[in-house]
Amino acid sequence: MSIGCYLKFFPFKWDPVACRLSRGISSFHSFVFNIHGYVQLVMLVFSIVRLLLGLNDDTVPPRIRVINMLWILAYIHGLQGFLELKYKRVAIRCISNAILKHIQENLSKGDTFNKSYFLLTLFICPFILFI
Repeated sequence: MSIGCYLKFFPFKWDPVACRLSRGISSFHSFVFNIHGYVQLVMLVFSIVRLLLGLNDDTVPPRIRVINMLWILAYIHGLQGFLELKYKRVAIRCISNAILKHIQENLSKGDTFNKSYFLLTLFICPFILFI
């Protein structure tokens, strides 16, 4: 998470002492985060246009068309993640910090892997984020 915050992939500031996400980002950080989203959008449009032009051309091999479709799916998935981070920033930060706190407390106590908490986090968090 610290690397993602450092590379401006997440709109959060990493607190290395507490190992938590904080909300105090600079305007430059916000600008670079938004640029990442716009680059993904431009590449999505470029991939769609390239696919549409390749569908009418018989010289384009079928595997190139399949690769174009896979790139489109990848860019759609990346853009969805960007939009979730942009509009649900507070909820994502709170859930991430709660998970990090739970992991840190269990590691400090020496507890083993808790399967029920993992399943709860795995199935409940996406519903909270998409609401």
